[in-house]
Amino acid sequence: SDVLVALDTKLCETQDSNCQVKVSSTDDCCRFLQEKLTAGTGISITKQTASPSGCESLLISTNPGTLVWHNLILPAPLTTIAGYQIPQYSDKDALGRVWFRGSFTFSAALAIGSPINLTTNLPANSRPLFKRVLYNGKSSGNGSTAPEFGVQANGVMYVKNTTNSVADNKGIVSLDGFWIDTNA
Repeated sequence: SDVLVALDTKLCETQDSNCQVKVSSTDDCCRFLQEKLTAGTGISITKQTASPSGCESLLISTNPGTLVWHNLILPAPLTTIAGYQIPQYSDKDALGRVWFRGSFTFSAALAIGSPINLTTNLPANSRPLFKRVLYNGKSSGNGSTAPEFGVQANGVMYVKNTTNSVADNKGIVSLDGFWIDTNA
């Protein structure tokens, strides 16, 4: 019994009761998680406390509110849609991403397999290293599949009807939530 008490005492002495979090086994600094996380460019870390439980959490977020938006110029047969966000792209954010938002439709029929380039090209510092593609929306009435929206490495953006029917004014292309990594 005396030996077990002595072992228990010795084990408790070797443990750092003040150590909250270590990054790895070789980390010599024990701190609370909030002190161990650091926010990089364009990132914020906020401590939140839930009421009435008092439980705390950390909210890690980017700051997209500082984005500067530019309208996409649509050629015929593409057009904006009344009541919808006009199609736009952003300047690069702090993480090197370009965001897209908005929707558009077809003012004239776009044949199967037909691509059309947008009038707007992305600036040199906002282009992807490789081609990026989004399929989001529909080409015509109910049951149709999504057309292809692409951004090429040279900054040219295009829409292509990849469906088995003609794209018409019942179709929609939505860019909401689409973003690309840039090459710069």
